[in-house]
Amino acid sequence: MRGAPSGRLSRSGVHGSLRALILALFCAAAPATAASCLAATTGEAVIVRSVIDGDTVRLADGTSVRLLGVNTPELGHRGRSDEPYAVAATQLLRSLVPADGRMTLIPGQRREDRHGRRLGWLVLGGDNVAEHLLADGLAWAVAVPPDTSAWDCLRGLEQRARDAGLGIWQDGAQPVDSSSDRRTTGFVHLRGHLTRAQSQPDGRWFGEIEGGLWLTAYPDALSEYPTMVDVGVGRLIEVRGWLSPGRRPRLVIRHPGQLTVVTEPPEDAGL
Repeated sequence: MRGAPSGRLSRSGVHGSLRALILALFCAAAPATAASCLAATTGEAVIVRSVIDGDTVRLADGTSVRLLGVNTPELGHRGRSDEPYAVAATQLLRSLVPADGRMTLIPGQRREDRHGRRLGWLVLGGDNVAEHLLADGLAWAVAVPPDTSAWDCLRGLEQRARDAGLGIWQDGAQPVDSSSDRRTTGFVHLRGHLTRAQSQPDGRWFGEIEGGLWLTAYPDALSEYPTMVDVGVGRLIEVRGWLSPGRRPRLVIRHPGQLTVVTEPPEDAGL
């Protein structure tokens, strides 16, 4: 993510022992028959041929699989530089794939993303690899309906890494100031004050955050997040998700985990 913490990979060694301890505790706590954030379920045997980046692999049959529950920094393409910690996330995922590539794929309820990649959880011996990425501070937790049952657990792993200042959270880094981010596509994790917030006649909730980013929640999402209508002007919030291209950048809120209120409204805001 542009504007993400710019700590160099070499600095991550400062936290090496702490990372190792967190990962060791995480692995020790994982059940033998199911990954810790996932309910016991049946998957299919697959062979991972290669790791494309921190959250995507290619199987032996040529199928690409996008990991559920996480988003990692992007590797550079078409002349663009790698985002901070993109290489580290890719290396960690590669280290979690066994030499023979044999793993279990637990498919998501949504079978494919808009790029035609399969969506699912990669598991090895009951160990969900997405959770390692979060525990080491190399991914953001994401919840994309309908695959949201593990959200609370995944967010907990992210928060522990954030509290410890690991990876993308190094040195207590906060989400990017929304007024300084000018991207129109891609994943963002932004912090800023709401400058507009209102319900629409068609049942949508509409908001705008500093810098001009539009936020939209549709009625089906509001049924799962009724307190959205109480998020008023002046509140400092954090939002995460993928920007929708259009006349102006827009982030669609599909799950409560995409919007977090950081502060209460000021007393004189009339809320």
